[in-house]
Amino acid sequence: MVAVPGKNFTVAPTRRVVHRRSFLKTATALAGGALLPDMAWSAPPANRAGTCVDLRCDNGKNQITPVKDQDDPIPCNACTAFAVVAAVEGTYNKSQAQPVPGLDLDEKRLFNSSYSQPSGGCGTSHWWPKYALTACQHDGLAWESDPTRVVRIAGFRNLLDNNLTQTQRNIKDWLVDKGPVIAVMVQYEDFSSWGKVWSEQNPGKPNPYVYEPGAQLDICQPAATSPSVCQCEPAAAPAPTRPLKRTAGSPVGGHVVTIIGFNDNSDPASWICKNSWGDEWNGDGYVLIARGDHPTKIKCYIDEIDVYGVWF
Repeated sequence: MVAVPGKNFTVAPTRRVVHRRSFLKTATALAGGALLPDMAWSAPPANRAGTCVDLRCDNGKNQITPVKDQDDPIPCNACTAFAVVAAVEGTYNKSQAQPVPGLDLDEKRLFNSSYSQPSGGCGTSHWWPKYALTACQHDGLAWESDPTRVVRIAGFRNLLDNNLTQTQRNIKDWLVDKGPVIAVMVQYEDFSSWGKVWSEQNPGKPNPYVYEPGAQLDICQPAATSPSVCQCEPAAAPAPTRPLKRTAGSPVGGHVVTIIGFNDNSDPASWICKNSWGDEWNGDGYVLIARGDHPTKIKCYIDEIDVYGVWF
């Protein structure tokens, strides 16, 4: 299991604190990865008014491929594979003059790599991104429609720094310069229901609220001007009609998502993330997740465990 020294996790509103090593060992379903040194905490980066990046509207280009469902056509407990492939696809698109039409790389290729395969195959309970990325670098990823066409990354980099502020800057810079970022987070019991409840009430409508473990979710119809593609497009705020009080519940394991942008002006500041639970979950398959610089709240540590960028 995971053993990451030198970090405390807050797991409940009562501020009960456990050591990071103990927390991740019992809470996450992911294992391995680079050990992190003691982390120095400082103030978050100064807010830059109007700062928002969404690679679905990158200078008029949508660099992000459609959301996939890791349970379709067969259940696959491999969010790592889907998050890694989503990042590779988005980065490849951004490296080209124009996004590649129909780009759809095969996640199954990662399970047959000669360099790295997850224990248990598609039913794996733990698989860190760096191992899947090694396979992307050495074996490459084939197109779903044509196994002879292979995309191979030149390399990958862990964007973590000893300082959370610098890590967040690294992620932002990578998004602007290179492409999407792969991020490991702690998944609480309420994360799945956050998107499930929203999509049941607002099918096909993106959720404008920022997820934090235990955060209140307002069930309402988004305004007609709510963005359907780009989070950074201006939109009227929805009017809450039925606020639901929620509890975070217990950590159920680790989860891996693809960060495709950031919004410094959301409340709280957030990462724009592509999930792998289908395009109906949370309205459109995407979710806003609070950044890790909110020490008074329960966190899912999305920018504090493992974050990777790739390049071509």
